[in-house]
Amino acid sequence: MCGSSSKPVRPKIERHSILHQSSSSLLRFERRAEVQIKVQPGMNQVLEEERLTIRLTEPVIAFSLQYPADLKRVWASACVMPGLDPRGGFKACQDLVFIESYEGVLLAGEFDGHGQEGEPVVSFCKRFSLSYLKANASKAHTDPAQFLIGLNEDCDKALKKAVDCKGSGSTAVMMVYADGVLTFSCVGDSRAVLATTDPHRGFTQPPRREDKELLDEIKSRRQVAPGQALTAEQVTQDQKPEDPGELKRIKQAGGCVMRLEDDHGRKIGPYRVWKVEGAYPGIAMSRSLGDTVAHQIGVISTPAITAHIESPEHDCFIVLASDGVWDVMENQEVCDFVEAFRNKSVRDVSVPRTSEVVCPDSVTIAQLLCEEARARWLSIVAAEDVLIDDISCVIVELQILTERKRGMPQRPEVPAPVREVEDVPGLEEAVKKGVIRPNDPRRNSTAATEMPPIPTEVQAEPERKAVVKDPRRSSIASS
Repeated sequence: MCGSSSKPVRPKIERHSILHQSSSSLLRFERRAEVQIKVQPGMNQVLEEERLTIRLTEPVIAFSLQYPADLKRVWASACVMPGLDPRGGFKACQDLVFIESYEGVLLAGEFDGHGQEGEPVVSFCKRFSLSYLKANASKAHTDPAQFLIGLNEDCDKALKKAVDCKGSGSTAVMMVYADGVLTFSCVGDSRAVLATTDPHRGFTQPPRREDKELLDEIKSRRQVAPGQALTAEQVTQDQKPEDPGELKRIKQAGGCVMRLEDDHGRKIGPYRVWKVEGAYPGIAMSRSLGDTVAHQIGVISTPAITAHIESPEHDCFIVLASDGVWDVMENQEVCDFVEAFRNKSVRDVSVPRTSEVVCPDSVTIAQLLCEEARARWLSIVAAEDVLIDDISCVIVELQILTERKRGMPQRPEVPAPVREVEDVPGLEEAVKKGVIRPNDPRRNSTAATEMPPIPTEVQAEPERKAVVKDPRRSSIASS
């Protein structure tokens, strides 16, 4: 039983088998976690292990409610799970989500803030979006693309008047559902993915760069088999400054795109946008809301728009999420996980439920997905001694899961390693690959301002180095 003090027996995975959706007992997330972190006291010193006991954060938003949309009612679930510093330092939560239905239009969105003013930025963006919908619902029916473009651009203009956004801003991924059409807008690297049973839909998965071996190891230990085969179609595109079109615009505006190097000349972290004459702002995306300085050198608030005509027979659900999810789970993993457990999770919940132990039948599907993502973050913490990012998602179910349809294609079983299943994966083999350099900067939420880093440009001279003060997963390099 969920919440029992006795520790469950962990079944072994047999060769050529994977976790099935009925094995929900394997997903048991406790609020206390012990993590054995790899640390290196100094240069050329022996790698040591430090054991930390972490009290994990509770969700600040977690609900699952029905909303009127497109002449029917759909279930939508959302969750925001604050990140944390495993060593006890303060970390503000800068993710926020919303779902609203008005005059036949369902509008859902997720914001991932960054910078010193990240919290007020996302709060303002949420309030603006809700008021914009009520003032412009008719346009969402007649021209949803222009509705979303106007929403993002007007929000950006109003935001810069209301909040100090010189070095702060937010991503924004939104969805309008009206008249049988799903229209998406994306600013930054938050993402939307459609889960469909249509085998002819396109498949997109951005390549993994950092931590590929570690993430692949986590994936091999925690994959699940849903009741029906799904295709995870990425319906938005992450806006990265190294993308050719984005890079051209940034250079034309006087900016440059570079990666940082450590003192050994090794490139770390994502490509970032910089002023040519200075080592700032270092934003890791080519579009955002806010970020006044970055917008002077080619970063824009105009969203990329995509549209999809709903297929009631095939389309199952949409997942909008921050990089707190996408950094540790692939698109297909997210969709398989949601499909496997959404019918086992609770519905009709308006506030977060607190518990010392969380399992599928005690929380919403959105919270369960965030719990799974955080369990994977714990493995990254063990290997690299980093902060756990804020984790947030919105899940809109276009089709309620019922009994398996006759003749529905099933996902074939995939061979998995023979090992015990971990509730919170320790990943002993994988974490041994993690090497932490002295004064490793990746735990910081922002870089130190007293010594701005000098980045290394795309195809720049190899002798340019950086005094690295930058976390790999941070969206900005300096505050």
